[in-house]
Amino acid sequence: MISTKTDVILRPIEIDCEFGYIDDTGKLVIVPQFDDACFFSEGLACVKLEDKWGYINKFGQFAIKPQFDEANDFHEGLANVKIGCFKDFYEKKIGGKWGYIDTSGNFVIKPQFIEARSFSEDVAVVSNKPRNYGYIDKTGKYIIKPQFDEALNFSEGIAIVRNNSFKYGYIDKTGEYIIKPQYDEACYFSEGLACVKIVNKCDDVKWGYINRSGEFVIKPQFLYAEDFSEGLANVISIDDSGWGYIDYTGQMVIKPIFFCAKQFSEGIAAVCVENDMEEEKWGYIDKAGKYICAPQFDLANDFSEGLAFFNIGQCFDLLDGQTTTGKWGVIDKRGSIIIKPQFDAANDFFNNLAYVNIGCEIDHRGRKVGGKWFYINRTGEIIKETECTV
Repeated sequence: MISTKTDVILRPIEIDCEFGYIDDTGKLVIVPQFDDACFFSEGLACVKLEDKWGYINKFGQFAIKPQFDEANDFHEGLANVKIGCFKDFYEKKIGGKWGYIDTSGNFVIKPQFIEARSFSEDVAVVSNKPRNYGYIDKTGKYIIKPQFDEALNFSEGIAIVRNNSFKYGYIDKTGEYIIKPQYDEACYFSEGLACVKIVNKCDDVKWGYINRSGEFVIKPQFLYAEDFSEGLANVISIDDSGWGYIDYTGQMVIKPIFFCAKQFSEGIAAVCVENDMEEEKWGYIDKAGKYICAPQFDLANDFSEGLAFFNIGQCFDLLDGQTTTGKWGVIDKRGSIIIKPQFDAANDFFNNLAYVNIGCEIDHRGRKVGGKWFYINRTGEIIKETECTV
């Protein structure tokens, strides 16, 4: 038996085309043996073996044997899984039905849906036919009958839905509209406000922000808008002069001078400008709009755990339709490069480790293929796999 503490964070890793799990020190805790593997959720991890999905515990033992055509992580004690699929001419799985299992692998809601999403706040979105969504409880009983053209998960007791007139509104768990369908697009509430899109009869598009009563706190006035994050929201000004940042009153506190702008994360936001050669370059600003790192990168990720990945050299060739990966490196909040650009793909830091790749390419669908994936620490040192104890 593999020895591990159940509270240890385990990370999937691919070695010689098989997936296993390591801990934060790089120790192999579960030997590579799976065709695919996901992170642990509620004590179990979804893994693929011989074209079927099952679930293992942190000892590497199958808690639920591989038997599902598709499977997702456990949320609130249940996981949505699919059975009954078959493969078409292109070997793509089609058909089948979704249901929900418990952590013992027993179906508590039998497979019956063509679409079923993870539970959130004890409720899940399901559909039995295209563009006809409703909500069920954990017994499989409809608490809101199928009626929506589109429906999203509940968050803080509110869900976004779209009716057959293609207008978005907000409902509570009784299915009653707390904000009637009237928006052409709608987002979740973030920091007390939700950004919504209005298109008038002249096809003029404007975004604004509403409160939970549906009242406009910031009237529709932007060409585009995103959620508030850390007290500021990134928006495109109505005159299309560029991206800037507003506060809760709608006041533009950082002028709209950017070609593109991301949300603030850890007090810093990635922004893009065009230089004198009409090249798009990314840098980072603080909440005063001051650069902590001048625009110089071809891509820039958000900060995570005090560090951010940036890319030098990634570009798209219009002639051959190919994307060059470029190289990813890491900066700190002072704007100093602490890990030189060297990776062909990179995921943000999580619990002081980042999953990176050397040798991959980007295919015509934008997917990263090939190369070797491994973990690095905050100094760029490779976390080498060591033998596990069996």
